[in-house]
Amino acid sequence: MNEIDVSKENDGYVRWAVRLSNWRLDSEPKVSEEFGYLLSLINDESERNAVLRFMRSDDQKRALLSRLLAQALCAKELNIEFDQVSIRRTRGRKPFCGNLRTKKSNFNFNVSH
Repeated sequence: MNEIDVSKENDGYVRWAVRLSNWRLDSEPKVSEEFGYLLSLINDESERNAVLRFMRSDDQKRALLSRLLAQALCAKELNIEFDQVSIRRTRGRKPFCGNLRTKKSNFNFNVSH
């Protein structure tokens, strides 16, 4: 993963763009040491399993990266330790931060890929 473009506008928006095509693994994601380490950073076991359910390696990489970026954003913007962030999902499967604080109770994020 060589290229990450990070920009933050003053309006409260954060945009991160990642060029996934530059991310080359030494082996398939399910057995790659790098992929395994990054996967271990996701707190929720069901989210880790969801990443591995994808059949294509590019889809697994997108799923992994989207979850890590969501976790990183919540940690950064809500001032919580990365490993303490709880990403939960609505009934419709939309992710949200499970440990919101009252001052940012309307904190929303979206990941597209």
